[in-house]
Amino acid sequence: MHINCLMKCFYQIFEFIEQWVKIGLLAKNKVKADCSDLEYSDLCTKCEKVFSHQNTKLCIAKQQHSI
Repeated sequence: MHINCLMKCFYQIFEFIEQWVKIGLLAKNKVKADCSDLEYSDLCTKCEKVFSHQNTKLCIAKQQHSI
């Protein structure tokens, strides 16, 4: 699903990287605020899930705007 979404998004690579970093920082901050009691490896796993969810939402929104 994630790769399919990536392949369908039509924006410049630098915009993609910039957006990727922004989403990553938001995910990191959310996880650190919500789950500060977890061990580091569990924080990483949770951050991956939050990041993936946010990235998918962004890609879907971009696809809807291009229709």
